[in-house]
Amino acid sequence: MSPPLPAQNWFASYPSYFLVGICSATVSITTRELVGRLVGDRATAGYVFSMLVAYGLGTGTSYLLNRRYTFGGKMKSGPALRREQFLFGATALTGMGVTVVLSLGLREILRSFPYPAAHNTLAFALAALTTSVFTYLFNKFFTFKD
Repeated sequence: MSPPLPAQNWFASYPSYFLVGICSATVSITTRELVGRLVGDRATAGYVFSMLVAYGLGTGTSYLLNRRYTFGGKMKSGPALRREQFLFGATALTGMGVTVVLSLGLREILRSFPYPAAHNTLAFALAALTTSVFTYLFNKFFTFKD
């Protein structure tokens, strides 16, 4: 077992992780819009379907880009690859849940601040950024560890 990295090196690849997140979000949003238009998203079922497809493609994009550009390392196969993919997916779903909970809490706190029209966006942005730090660390030290 190798010695732990000094804390200053923990975030060396975070800028890449952040950029991959932007790319994945773009894929998700674009997919959601396209699928929503194709299946019709006025009804709840169509809207939910478009979100599930978008989230799946966005998460897949994030996995592939992070595997290649952020965390690198040797390519796995068999059970090790399935473990890596499972951990990445579980981390993404957990991160989504944490973002929702944090966002709801921040939304209530921010309601009393100036510019109430922006409190939803600001709450979500702060929650997503905070969550991204934790999902990055989990992926770095558990999902993509060699």
